[in-house]
Amino acid sequence: MSVGEYEKDWGYKSILQDPRVQASLRRLKAMGLKVETEMIDVDTVVIAVDMESVDRYIERTLYSNVTYPNKYIYLEPKTRTLLIFISRSANRIKEIMARYPGSYEVVKP
Repeated sequence: MSVGEYEKDWGYKSILQDPRVQASLRRLKAMGLKVETEMIDVDTVVIAVDMESVDRYIERTLYSNVTYPNKYIYLEPKTRTLLIFISRSANRIKEIMARYPGSYEVVKP
């Protein structure tokens, strides 16, 4: 892509009106991400993604890929590490959930 192509007039008053930008925003929102946009000028936009929604997306994705029925995923806030607990006992998972409250869960065991 040449430098001049960036300056090409695509026929939109604002970059936010470009269908490719709109499609990107729709895809990000469909992933469950919270996004906000801010125009710097008519040719430039910043897309801000809420990190909590990114955390939730990662946890949902992991949760659906760990197929063992008794599981719990917890984001350790200090180390920013995801802990995946798997147990044969549903009661043990409930104990773990009480010890590590506030994480995302799709289905309670």
